[in-house]
Amino acid sequence: MTCPVLLFSSVVDHVVPPANQREIFEAIGSADKTFVRLGECYHVATMDCEKDLVFADTLEFIAAHAGSEGA
Repeated sequence: MTCPVLLFSSVVDHVVPPANQREIFEAIGSADKTFVRLGECYHVATMDCEKDLVFADTLEFIAAHAGSEGA
């Protein structure tokens, strides 16, 4: 994968071990990648207590990359 990537990872995910998420992030070939650690929520972050952060960061990421070449 070489496109810009925004990856959220819950440090207390009870479904996917956080180490797996870090391994996936490190394997991504994109030079433009961001790893966001979520310390309060669980597996479904978009429905948990940090959902506002997930949505805000996602909108900011999309706005920053909208119209950029190769995205």
